[in-house]
Amino acid sequence: MPMTMDERLDHARAALTAYFATKGEPLPEGPSDFQDTDVSDLIADLLHLQKYLGYKDAETTIATAVMHYEAEQEEYAAHG
Repeated sequence: MPMTMDERLDHARAALTAYFATKGEPLPEGPSDFQDTDVSDLIADLLHLQKYLGYKDAETTIATAVMHYEAEQEEYAAHG
């Protein structure tokens, strides 16, 4: 059974929370306290890790991620 959008958001929130904790930074207090760069910093660090591990190039990974994101958004909109 595919993950629901709420499950996806919970997983992403947990990953971002762990990222802040690992960096020793306090977690923003509310949704409006996140900065535009918080998620992009995590994505950039994941791309560094991916390169270190010898996986796909960043552009291919970003293109694949966008494709997955768009498909999941369409599915969510269709099934809410």
